[in-house]
Amino acid sequence: MHLRTSELKANGDLSAPVGNLLWTEEFFARFGLDGVIAGLKSKGTALDRIAELMVAYKAGDNFGILRRHDFTMKPPIREHLGLPGFDVR
Repeated sequence: MHLRTSELKANGDLSAPVGNLLWTEEFFARFGLDGVIAGLKSKGTALDRIAELMVAYKAGDNFGILRRHDFTMKPPIREHLGLPGFDVR
């Protein structure tokens, strides 16, 4: 028997907690939070989508807000939410 554990190599695969994201979208829609939050800002990046993103992140990982930036900048996440790239600040 030959174990490959010592032969692991990094690759370009990305993983994202899609379940948390879908749950958050459903939660916001069911309770009307998306409409309430979207009404707070009319120009620029959609505030409701950013709020959904932050809740989805906190539902899966309990790290600080700076680590959320790594989650936010994953292309599949941004594309799903329709968010452009933006700076951590």
